Amino acid sequence: ATTGTSCTITATNQLNATSATTCVVTATKAASTGYLAATSTTKSFVFSLATQVALLISNSNATTIAKGNTGIILSTTGGTGTGAVSYAVTGIGCMLVGGKLTVASTYLPGSNVSCSVVASKAASGIYASIKSLVKIFTFK
Repeated sequence: ATTGTSCTITATNQLNATSATTCVVTATKAASTGYLAATSTTKSFVFSLATQVALLISNSNATTIAKGNTGIILSTTGGTGTGAVSYAVTGIGCMLVGGKLTVASTYLPGSNVSCSVVASKAASGIYASIKSLVKIFTFK
């Protein structure tokens, strides 16, 4: 028998958990000819969230983005599970508008603008949240 949130034991006696939790297991042997029933002491098993596959911002930053561009739609590869992906953008004038990385028009004339972007994928099921490495995009 087992106790613990999301803990189950399969027909083949495999202990499973669908989230980070502690499962407490007790084994019981039924009485049989000449033997009384027996129950084990409890044993605890800790299930932690698994690490997701590396999350990468998949847009190419090999070329600069022309001034006046309406922005680029950011995308990712990697990660595990169904957690939502979000982006954090830093840099003077850099922003996300309608899901696109762009720069405020007041910052475009006469200078390059570099935007740093980090993607985050939320925890889901047995997977912990994860962040990508910083990726830099330059608007010229």
